[in-house]
Amino acid sequence: DLTWRYILHGKKYFTEKKIPKHDLSINFKHLFRNEEKTEFMPEINNIHIHLAKKRFSEIFPDVEPLTVKRSWSEYIDFLPDSLPIIDRHPIFKNIVIATGFSGSGLALGPAVGKLVSDILNNKPLNLDITKFKYRK
Repeated sequence: DLTWRYILHGKKYFTEKKIPKHDLSINFKHLFRNEEKTEFMPEINNIHIHLAKKRFSEIFPDVEPLTVKRSWSEYIDFLPDSLPIIDRHPIFKNIVIATGFSGSGLALGPAVGKLVSDILNNKPLNLDITKFKYRK
């Protein structure tokens, strides 16, 4: 959804992350919404569901067409360089930031939870996360 925050900061996302035009849709309905409302969720975009089913059928023409039983929507958090941040807060060292997983947060949740726990407990990490350090 297009909001004032996205208008102000969106340019850096479009210049650094190559978003195909056919994957972009803009909804002006919530342009003036209060972004502090936590109960706001994006509406399900049935056009994208239809396109996903169509693309699947094109890639796998011998497979029976898909039936969608349930769908949901959520905002996808990603940063301009498409890399997440997993790091201590630069000022408040007892806070760990873990964000920007580009829609993979649910799948990566257990591993990221372990990393955050190890960072907070000053344990050695079993992965190199230097690419995920906090950056301005």
